[in-house]
Amino acid sequence: MDTLYERERSVNNGHLCWKTSKNTETIANPKKIAEFKCNCKFLWLKEVHGLSALMMAKQLKFPTLVFCPKYGDALHLEPLLQDMRLRLGFVDEEVGYDVLRYLIAGSGLDKVKLGNWNAAYILELNSLYKNWRGNRTQDQMFDFVFNENGYTCAEMFQECYAGSLELDCCKVFEPTFVMMRGRCVCADITLRDCQ
Repeated sequence: MDTLYERERSVNNGHLCWKTSKNTETIANPKKIAEFKCNCKFLWLKEVHGLSALMMAKQLKFPTLVFCPKYGDALHLEPLLQDMRLRLGFVDEEVGYDVLRYLIAGSGLDKVKLGNWNAAYILELNSLYKNWRGNRTQDQMFDFVFNENGYTCAEMFQECYAGSLELDCCKVFEPTFVMMRGRCVCADITLRDCQ
């Protein structure tokens, strides 16, 4: 009766192939590893002795980098005020900014300075916001404010480098939304052995 060890050896021409993750390769002959003798003269030193194998990874995932603005109101304000005035008529600039602050705070973003608003003023801002939104859904409004009128990648970065290699920042970083921070950019980089 064959053992599993003998079966694995016969299948792989005498080489034992260890089952590892799909991102590693093991090509060393275990017989050569087993015949290795350490030539250290001073065995009392605290060194690692014994079998070891180096396995090259096919790919390496770097930590995800996320960059966010300090405040959630990193928006192009003028087009938003123009759209608000187009739908509502004349709106005082400060009231328009307060409607935007109300929208941003209501979207769950942190560090929005709301001022000393009383309940009556909040109801007025809510009414202005609903009239400005019109027949757009909350998702459409969120997309209009943060995606269409938010800052762009080119406004976020001056230049990007990986070592001495200059990279196109907007190809490396993609927009994403982070809870309480708003629109951010992130890089999820995986380096493959062919790169």
